[in-house]
Amino acid sequence: MRLRSVLRRSTVRETLATSSGRVHLGCNTVRIDGFVNVDVRSTSATDVVHDCKDLAIFPSNSLSFVYSNAFFEHVYANDRLPLLRDALRALAPEGWLAFTGLPDFEGVARAYVEKRSPGNVSKQFDLHEAYRYTHGDPEGKSDWWLAQLHKGLFDAPIVVELCRSAGFATCEVFAYCWGTEPNQVTIGFLATKQKPARSVENAQIKAELSALPANINWNTVELKGGYA
Repeated sequence: MRLRSVLRRSTVRETLATSSGRVHLGCNTVRIDGFVNVDVRSTSATDVVHDCKDLAIFPSNSLSFVYSNAFFEHVYANDRLPLLRDALRALAPEGWLAFTGLPDFEGVARAYVEKRSPGNVSKQFDLHEAYRYTHGDPEGKSDWWLAQLHKGLFDAPIVVELCRSAGFATCEVFAYCWGTEPNQVTIGFLATKQKPARSVENAQIKAELSALPANINWNTVELKGGYA
């Protein structure tokens, strides 16, 4: 069922019931079956059209899993912490969050300074490559370039600070190569509303995310920080 108008609370609950409380934020044109796919634009993938800077359409304690990929960097800096706090509100006690596909400024800066060869899309990791990660290379999106533009930079410490400030009980940040890219310039993070029985390990990350469109090269995953 595709919902493209203001949602009644009863409709939201019915939609969540079909997805077991799993939500995909900033889906763009990538649909994940079994999730409520949400985006600010109406696309072939969206179930719900909503500005993903908050989860106000979802009742408190109603979500089991909040997922996004290559989305969080498109959120204005002042909206990041409110979004995470609202996600925490909407998550059930045992719920968790996973955001992947964030450009890692530490990795980008290192690849550029070291003039890595090959780059991810060029012969060398040059300024154009760095721009793709810091700004999102939005010029080709003439009708929605502002949404495509990256609104800020990330590294592991800032992600940990955001999750801690939002009130998540645990947070694990990991770096990886995106697909076949040779340079590790991408990070993701997992956060839980309550402390799980044991800490997150690489195998757990893989088990949870391998079925999702995160495009993670699992041979390159490296835990970068967090708390538990």
